[in-house]
Amino acid sequence: VPVRDLSTPLTMFILRSFDINKPGTTIDDLKGGVVGGIINTGILRLNDIVEIKPGIIKFDESSKKFTTIPVKTKVISLQSEKNNLEQAYPGGLIGVGLSIDPSISIADKLVGQMITSLNNSKYSISNKIECEYNITKQLIGSEDNDNSKISSIKNNEKLQLSINSSTIKAIIKDINKNSFIAE
Repeated sequence: VPVRDLSTPLTMFILRSFDINKPGTTIDDLKGGVVGGIINTGILRLNDIVEIKPGIIKFDESSKKFTTIPVKTKVISLQSEKNNLEQAYPGGLIGVGLSIDPSISIADKLVGQMITSLNNSKYSISNKIECEYNITKQLIGSEDNDNSKISSIKNNEKLQLSINSSTIKAIIKDINKNSFIAE
């Protein structure tokens, strides 16, 4: 059984997000958005005020840059399987009802984001990442041994990176022997 550190600030990776409201629901009967995921550290409790990071992502055409606005929200329900919870701990899948506008969470819009304790500065938003890499000598699973050689990566090459539950597109900006910086 893994050791869980419950004294550290909350981090939860969002694997699903959705709107539980049926079409035609009146404004008075609307429920907030729902996310599902795995708590990595800390404890999540009913009525906690948390942040979704990076939150709302906007692209500025004039500067050609992305900006992010973390979303502050209140936990209004917690579920594991069909059990309502007062608090949730690391490990296992958790459903979290939030006070956010359900249009923010509809159709997995929040997949790859994370929920953190309010003002948790450990996790900041960045448009750059530094990665270490190793290139295999041959494409795994290929039957054509002559045409399955893998060339090294180069500056300005486009990559798809998987980070936690998020998949993003990036461009190599600086490359060294065993590491690169991508944006």
